[in-house]
This record gives sequence, C-alpha cells and structure tokens, in this order.
Amino acid sequence: MSAIKPTAQKIREGTWRADRANPGEVFPSAPADLSPPHWLTEGARDKWLELAPTLAQHGLLTVCDLDTLALYCSTWERWREAEDWISEHGSTTVAESGYQQVNAYTTLAKQYRKDLLALGDRLGLNPSVRSRIRVANPSDQDDELLS
Repeated sequence: MSAIKPTAQKIREGTWRADRANPGEVFPSAPADLSPPHWLTEGARDKWLELAPTLAQHGLLTVCDLDTLALYCSTWERWREAEDWISEHGSTTVAESGYQQVNAYTTLAKQYRKDLLALGDRLGLNPSVRSRIRVANPSDQDDELLS
C-alpha cells in the first residue's frame, strides 16, 4: 500500500491535478522566524543558520518542517563529532581477543549518515531530490490550488 502524497509534493514533482485535489487540504505557511531552537547545540545552531534561510528562500521550509530541520542539524553535529573522533583515533579497535573490530564511533557515524540522507531528502538537500522539486510562488500556488 503506497502512502498518499501531500499536494505540495505533487506540485514539486509536477503531478498535481485539479480534479484530484482535496479542497480542504491545509497548506502550512512559511516560518515568520528563522531563529534556531534554543536547545540546539552550537554546532547544530551553526548548521541551522547555514540552511534555514536558503530553504525558506526557495519555498522548501514551512512551519511544519522546523522540527525536521532541527533534527537534521542535531544529527549533522553528532555525525561530525563521530567523524572527528574517527579521524583522531581510527575506525577500528583491537578487541580483547586480539582481533580488530569496528569501533562504536564508526558504527554511529554510519547510522548518522543514513539518518542525514533520509532527513535531507525530506528537506530537499540533495541534487537528486531537488531535480524532482518544483516550487511555485506561494501566492500563485494558493490561487492555483483554490481555483
């Protein structure tokens, strides 16, 4: 069973059809404030300040996407911390048995990368996903969808 795509995604992909539109669908607004959440750490806050203005400028950030962006930024910082540790200490360790094994930071970095790619897709942060996104001018989009 496939999930129902939101109208905004259909518009981005160019598959939206007026005859199949839900007249009662809610369209989130752009965020009025692009300040990062107070609970983000410094590195995550820096990533937020790098991404939020660009995403908002291109219509890819709404009030409903703020938590996803915060999660992306927090995960990005944790990934960077794991990668920094690996750069300093290596990606393997010697077990008590004498064999080399992958250390925990390598495993964490790998999981963080997967999470970043998935979250990045939701935010339109990779070229493959962006090539499928078509964002109309928000005022034009409202008029087009309501007619």
